Amino acid sequence: MRDINKYKTFLFLLFLTFLLGCGSDQVITKIDISPSSAYVALNATKQFYAYPYSSSTYLSGQAVTWAADSNIGTIDASGLFYAGGSSATGNITVSSGDISSTATIKVTDKGNVSGRVIDEVGANVSGLSVYLLGEGVISDATDSSGNYFIEGGSFGTHEIYTGETILYISSSSEIFVQTAESVTANFTVYNRLAIQNESLQTSSGVISISGTVYNRGTTTAEGVAVTYTFYDEFGNTVTSGIAQVGNISPLASASFSISAFLGDSTYTSYKKVASTTGF
Repeated sequence: MRDINKYKTFLFLLFLTFLLGCGSDQVITKIDISPSSAYVALNATKQFYAYPYSSSTYLSGQAVTWAADSNIGTIDASGLFYAGGSSATGNITVSSGDISSTATIKVTDKGNVSGRVIDEVGANVSGLSVYLLGEGVISDATDSSGNYFIEGGSFGTHEIYTGETILYISSSSEIFVQTAESVTANFTVYNRLAIQNESLQTSSGVISISGTVYNRGTTTAEGVAVTYTFYDEFGNTVTSGIAQVGNISPLASASFSISAFLGDSTYTSYKKVASTTGF
């Protein structure tokens, strides 16, 4: 019986050794690097981290090797990057055997500005240029979500403003650009033309609309027109009407009136638009 127990103990120790041995021989199949991209100021430092995996299992404490392109700086064995003294773009690589991952680095003495542009009802404004005034003018156009990103602003206080269009007047503010950082500047832009003093009355199947159009801009709005479109509960157009207002001077108003035939129909909502052909 004593020999059997010794044999069982031996088998258990052998199995435990096998399990420990398997754990130590896990093969790295991928390495994640964080951050995957970064802006770093001249002569500054930035810490990077490596996350090695075997399939989906994170391997804590595994040894990795760090390397940096010589034009951007150096990196030590712990992943601490030391930026050089000149603006440059390059890569940091972390590796273990044949497995590696790369981060893109921009060493710079500039900063970035990003933000979102919405209109006065909170909708995204796409395709609108945003300008950063500094050593010259740099700009970007908003995407479909109203977002923009301006890269390369010099350190210090600058004016940033939205472009003026047929639909919108310009909006501006001051921001402080930080080296190798991205600061946020969001904008709400207002319609160039605002419909005010609105009155809607329905009688004998006719909708009578009146009001004024105010030009918020600093230039004359040319060929101004006001359009009202009425919809039923399913979103179908019931009727519409338009009034040609003409030119409106800066910061001035003009009256309009529209008659739209409704008949026996009813409407649940409507849309109003004041437009201009030039400014």
